[in-house]
Amino acid sequence: MRNSTFLVADAKMFVAMAKNVIVNRLGATKIYAATNGEDALRILDTKKIDIVIADWELRKMSGDELLRKMRSDERFKDIPFVMMSANGGKEFVVEAVQSGANQFVVKPFSPEKLEDAIRKAWNSAQKRAARRYSGLPDHSLSIQLNDNVVNAQVQNVSRTGMLLSMVYDDGMKLFGEYEMGLEFNDIDDVGIIDISPLPARIVRMEAAASFHPSTLKCEVALAFAAEKFDAETKENLTKLFTFLKDKEKTASKPSAD
Repeated sequence: MRNSTFLVADAKMFVAMAKNVIVNRLGATKIYAATNGEDALRILDTKKIDIVIADWELRKMSGDELLRKMRSDERFKDIPFVMMSANGGKEFVVEAVQSGANQFVVKPFSPEKLEDAIRKAWNSAQKRAARRYSGLPDHSLSIQLNDNVVNAQVQNVSRTGMLLSMVYDDGMKLFGEYEMGLEFNDIDDVGIIDISPLPARIVRMEAAASFHPSTLKCEVALAFAAEKFDAETKENLTKLFTFLKDKEKTASKPSAD
C-alpha cells in the first residue's frame, strides 16, 4: 500500500487526520484532497487513484452520491472506498454497503480504527482483482522480444496479470517488461477483442510440468504494467472481464432439467 495513491474527501480538519494515518501508519505519501464531492469526482477523472476515503456529508455532492457514481463507472467501480460519517445508525451503514462501500467508519474515530478500515477495504479489493479466470475462449497471444516475436497460450488471467504456457526463448528475462498483443476471436455477443499494446512484466518463470528438453515448454507468470495502459487497452480488458464474469455466472446457474 506504500506506493498507492489516496483521495481523501472531507472537511480540512478530517483530511489532515486521515493524511496523518496514511503517511505515518501506512507509509504512503501520494494523497489528493477534496473538500466537496464535485472536486473529488474531478480528481478521479484526471488522476490515477487507488483508494478513496470520503465523508457522507460532503458539500455539492454527497459521499453517497460520489460512491454511486463511482460504482456505475467502469473506470472507478473497483476502487476500494471507505465511507466516513458522524451518523453511525444501522440504516446509514446498510445503505453505504448497498451502494458499494467497502468499509464504514463512524466519527470521531481513532487512528487505529481508520487504519484498520483502510487495510480491510484494500485487502477485499485486492482479492477481487486477483480472481483468476481459466478456460478462456479461442485466442492468440504474441510477445515482442527485441526483434523476435513469440507466441503463447493464456492458462488463466486476472485483473492484475496472467499465466502463460509457451516455449522458452532466450530473449525472456525475469522482471523484464514486454509488450504483447492479445486477441480473442469472435466472442459470442461481443465480437473480436483486441487487447494491444498490453505491457506486462515477467515475475516468474519455471519449467512446465510436462517439460522435456526437446520442447523447452515453460510457464510464465506476468504482472500487468497497468500504469502504462492506454484508454483502449483499459476498455478492451474491461470487455474481456465482463464477458468472463458473465460466462462464469451462467455456468454456475442450476440446470432447468
